[in-house]
Order: sequence, then structure tokens, then C-alpha cells
Amino acid sequence: MNITEYLNLAAKTAPKDDRRTFRLGAAGLRSDGALVVARNGPTQFRDRTAHAEYRLCRKLDAGATVFVARVTRNGVWAQSRPCPDCRRVMRSRGVVRCYYTIS
Repeated sequence: MNITEYLNLAAKTAPKDDRRTFRLGAAGLRSDGALVVARNGPTQFRDRTAHAEYRLCRKLDAGATVFVARVTRNGVWAQSRPCPDCRRVMRSRGVVRCYYTIS
């Protein structure tokens, strides 16, 4: 698979909730070749544990690659750069590369 196919997989993982202005999903390729996915969780407050990247990191090992995709309501990719907290968690888990969508 190439980078675009992994980003498409991350986009398909995003929750199908019409109330949100965007949807965010993440896919990770572990060092053993296993593919894992996660999506943003529901939350009323600003909580990093609801972020797809944070939830994905619990399933990853050192040497993993992360793909993050944000999709608007009309299906267009948007900026999905991970927040500082998620970047910190990815570094601590040993993620070697992160690809994300841009608008």
C-alpha cells in the first residue's frame, strides 16, 4: 500500500457523525506489519484521550508509522496535524513517522 491508501483507510475509519463539522480517523502500521486503526471518541470537554492519535498510540509499538486523516462533511480532506499532546505521546511510544492530510 502507498501513503494515499493508508490515509484513505484512516479517513474511512473516522466516525460517521453528521453533527460534527469534521471527522478524524487514524491508522497505524506497527513494526511487525500489523495495521491498527482508531477514531476520535465522543467528549464534551477538551480531552486528549478522545483524540484518534492518542487512542491509536495505545495499540502501537516502537518503530510504528501513523497516518491521520480529517474529513469534512462533504468528504474533502482537511488539515489534520496532530496536537502537541498527541505528538508528545507518539514520540514517547517510538513512532518514527507521521503522515497527515492537508487542505
